[in-house]
Amino acid sequence: MRRAAFVVLALIAAGCGADKPAAARDEAAGRAAAAAARDERGAAKPAAACVTAGAPYAVRHGELTLRRGNRRLDPETWSPPPDGCRRPLVIFSHGHHGAPASCAEFCAALARAGLLVVAPRHRDDASFYEEAAARRADLEHVLDRLALPYDKARIALTGHSFGGYSAAEVGAEDRRVKAVVSMAGTPGYAYMSGMRAATLIVAGTRDPIETVDSSRAADDTIPSPTPHRLLVIAGARHGDLLRSATVRRAATGFLLDHLAGCPC
Repeated sequence: MRRAAFVVLALIAAGCGADKPAAARDEAAGRAAAAAARDERGAAKPAAACVTAGAPYAVRHGELTLRRGNRRLDPETWSPPPDGCRRPLVIFSHGHHGAPASCAEFCAALARAGLLVVAPRHRDDASFYEEAAARRADLEHVLDRLALPYDKARIALTGHSFGGYSAAEVGAEDRRVKAVVSMAGTPGYAYMSGMRAATLIVAGTRDPIETVDSSRAADDTIPSPTPHRLLVIAGARHGDLLRSATVRRAATGFLLDHLAGCPC
């Protein structure tokens, strides 16, 4: 099923759809959205007009081939139909021994709002500290090698559990990253005290792994000039946050605000 989805995505990128009526609809929608993103003089409008012009979008789900050495990252992707908009990029990092599919609802919600979402696979076959370093390298590799068109000035990292930890680590160090959403996992003082990317930390009150107190301590460590927020979900356990409609709405609004200038 993933291979079929990837083939369809490849055909779309090449400009030929498997079904002519659908292709015609996509082409017409693309022309309309592109026109909506330009003013009467033909100049590009601000990013928010481009990103949100046709939302909510139908979501395209695909898979890319990407290696880092002997690691197969092969990210899954969620995106709006191609319409000429250079979209903000959101990279999602999954939890320990998880998979990109864990973010299907969350990542699709971001794509419906107009964002390009890419979720690589982490292998998690070493010790915690070795794998933490490997995950950082995975995310940097995606940023360096991703062969999809996107707005390189508008990049966010998101993640859950070990993925939230990884997203915040890279977000604190890589100045290309403008926003971070960390769910049920944050690194320590050394990283959070250097955070310059706008940060949303999400915690559940019934999570024994990443407690609300731990998340609050991470939020308090972020420098005051950096936009940051702690969202606490009552009754949520460790794995519940990715399935929460409240989290999806909050993360979507936060990312549109900080990547597309849309106070949603």
